[in-house]
Amino acid sequence: MTVQAPAFHAVADPASIEVLARGYLKDQHLVYHRQGYEPTQVLEGADSASFEVTGWDETTNADARDAHSLYRNGQRVAARPAAAE
Repeated sequence: MTVQAPAFHAVADPASIEVLARGYLKDQHLVYHRQGYEPTQVLEGADSASFEVTGWDETTNADARDAHSLYRNGQRVAARPAAAE
């Protein structure tokens, strides 16, 4: 689930904002996504500490992940598979 800005401007932490690839941004608390001229969205439930942009992954059809989920174009698409041991 995503929330549209202006919430972004009200909740973003300017001191810790980090611009990532593929329209993703994160600060110390939240992860955001912006596509084209659409408003910036908060990725509800995304874990900022573990969030990373991975590039396109054919296997998972995702372009980013955190400790719990996979994301594509700013949308959660699946739970993250458990790591192989």
